[in-house]
Amino acid sequence: MKYFKITAYLYLIASAFFVYRGVETLMAEEEWQKSIIWFLIAGLSLFSFFFRLNRAKKFGDKK
Repeated sequence: MKYFKITAYLYLIASAFFVYRGVETLMAEEEWQKSIIWFLIAGLSLFSFFFRLNRAKKFGDKK
């Protein structure tokens, strides 16, 4: 299923965006709590990327 592979890479792109936002808020000397939240969301998105890729591989092996 191509859908699972495509959504996995969307999570990777989202993770890169969240890391960018986290670094941007750190460099702008805003509240550091906001940057930590951005980094946590990036970590969750990165986890989702690997999870989706793993699940897509398992679905492909069954068929």
